[in-house]
Amino acid sequence: MTYYEAVRHLNARQMFGIKLGLNNIKKLLKCLDNPERSFKSIHIAGTNGKGSTGAILASIFAAQGLTTGLYTSPHISTVRERFRLMGINNSMEGELIKPVEFAAFYKQIIPHLDEIPCTYFECTTALAFLYFREQKVDIAVIEVGLGGRLDATNVITPVCSVITTIGYDHREHLGETLEHITREKCGIIKRGVPVVSGVEQEECRRIIVSTAERKNAQLFEAGKTVEISNVQYSISGTKCDIRINGIAIRDLFLSLPGSFQVSNAQTALTAFSVIQNGNITPVIPYIRTGLRYVSWPWRFMIYGNSLLHDRHAPLVIIDVAHNEGGFRALSANIRELLPHKNVFLVVGMKENKDWERAIKPILLLCKAGIGIPLPGFKNISPKKLGSVFEHSGIPFRYFQSVRAGVLHAYKLADRKDLILCAGSHYTVNAVKKVINSLD
Repeated sequence: MTYYEAVRHLNARQMFGIKLGLNNIKKLLKCLDNPERSFKSIHIAGTNGKGSTGAILASIFAAQGLTTGLYTSPHISTVRERFRLMGINNSMEGELIKPVEFAAFYKQIIPHLDEIPCTYFECTTALAFLYFREQKVDIAVIEVGLGGRLDATNVITPVCSVITTIGYDHREHLGETLEHITREKCGIIKRGVPVVSGVEQEECRRIIVSTAERKNAQLFEAGKTVEISNVQYSISGTKCDIRINGIAIRDLFLSLPGSFQVSNAQTALTAFSVIQNGNITPVIPYIRTGLRYVSWPWRFMIYGNSLLHDRHAPLVIIDVAHNEGGFRALSANIRELLPHKNVFLVVGMKENKDWERAIKPILLLCKAGIGIPLPGFKNISPKKLGSVFEHSGIPFRYFQSVRAGVLHAYKLADRKDLILCAGSHYTVNAVKKVINSLD
């Protein structure tokens, strides 16, 4: 089986859609000799910040010289992005799974799919576990796909569970209230396994505290474990001092820009402290290196090609923000780092219950809105999308192609402006392809 044959076969599993539940993944993993039991893991749930928190943790582990697996979703350009290996030969740069490896591991899964109707995500989760077992990783950082309690990744027994943030997203699957959503995410808390929380809302904290107590899982709250001070934001990253369990570390640099990434680092460092049993002093050099060199693309990412070397061209930033928390963090970043820029928002979003709530935080910064389609998905109607902008007094225009929308943004904006592209991972991928084609 070639890589392309494997990808085609996997893509066909999307016909099953999203099916929350653990029965099928457990059956499949049993047929594969339970690869998820062969390595230590950290399990990360949360509405926003899962990927960034996981990337920071993996970067610190790699700085230690540990062979580290990182499983995240969704991907932007290729499904291989979901499976990363870091820390090989003391290299901190993550390597994607090789095409030949992907095909080989997926070939092991195929014989069981006639009897076990696994979804796309269940298949990729099993593949990640096979890959990390084969690579003999020292530790794997596993990101929840959706929710927690019934997510396919919730078959592992990690050394630490992490809940980053709680917000409104996927309410059709997780429930209508923050309390319902919190309970679903608390489903990753295992009996006797320490849990880290970056959650701030009191009604959500209470549920996390009570769940941890009921399961005898020691709770570490990021805001109480890691203190951050002397913060200096810039477009390239953040300088700060931190104190972990009373131990001061000065003049750190986090290469991921913005206040929300500082919060993610706070959560990641709390989890790292738990793994180290609070013994931080010997690993301070690894913390420094991990934070300085962590890379997590498509989050407040400056993007462009030769067109942007023109001194008259606008700044372009691409971000995968797609829910209220994501757009709120994105808005805060612009206010902190680019307060004098006029924002031209290029947005494409899938139709769901929360899209109007999601987009509101960014509207106050917008000078104009440009709507684009997401081919292959159920899109918000141009009329509905436009009405949200127009009710806020913001000019809006919808285009039937991504390319036309992006080119229109370039016509409107000049060097004092910001073209901001957001709305989903699929928006980012579509816009990226258009910008790459410009010359």
